[in-house]
Amino acid sequence: MTPEETYEIWVPPGGMWSLWARPVLFAQMPPDPGAPVPSSGAVHTSWAPTPRERALLVIDLPGAESVQMALALAGCGYRPVPAYNACTDLREVIDQGPIVRALRHGALHLRSLDLPAYAPPAFLLDADRARPLRPIRPGDFDNRWQVFPQDFPSARFLMGQGITRVILLQRGSLHPRDDLADVLRGWQDAGIPVWAKDLLDAAPPAPIRVGRLPWYRALWHGVLAILGLRRSPRGGFGSRVPEPSQG
Repeated sequence: MTPEETYEIWVPPGGMWSLWARPVLFAQMPPDPGAPVPSSGAVHTSWAPTPRERALLVIDLPGAESVQMALALAGCGYRPVPAYNACTDLREVIDQGPIVRALRHGALHLRSLDLPAYAPPAFLLDADRARPLRPIRPGDFDNRWQVFPQDFPSARFLMGQGITRVILLQRGSLHPRDDLADVLRGWQDAGIPVWAKDLLDAAPPAPIRVGRLPWYRALWHGVLAILGLRRSPRGGFGSRVPEPSQG
């Protein structure tokens, strides 16, 4: 299967949610992505609302785990929307290899499900998107990234599609990461309830209130977005950290 065919399975042309999928990893997908990523264990989805309840899911889990969860939820009737926005290259500080392999090897299963056009969305994020594997050094490929409100549908569009609530899926916390909090708060303030589910807790999803960030965290989030992240001319985030100039 070619990268182009893989992309069209995950991001169907004319799909209701395809506008918000990110193509950058598919564009850099090698012809042979390597062996499948081992599963992190049984994926439980009994907590998920039925598609008729019209919930939007945001899967914020580390690396390929978010793909594995999305495929399980696709079996429940949710349309995965890959929103990974990092480029990949040698010496990358955020490892994209497991995500790329999971997307490639999961494509045939996703195609077999034949999801309806009106399936509610499950947006896929990498929880490690801003956590480098090691201290960043000259010559490294810095592909840290963040999400922004413009990366997602507006509240008005969501309500027009009958979305009744948003459920954030994480591991170990019910509180969204700072960049995602901006997105969720915008939906919340427009009247869409925000819920959260912690995979380490057997409890079902519960409503949360997304508050405003303390000023110092909001300032750091803004500084990182403007000065700390490296955008790629190919789209998405990622570029080489310059080597010190030679005398």
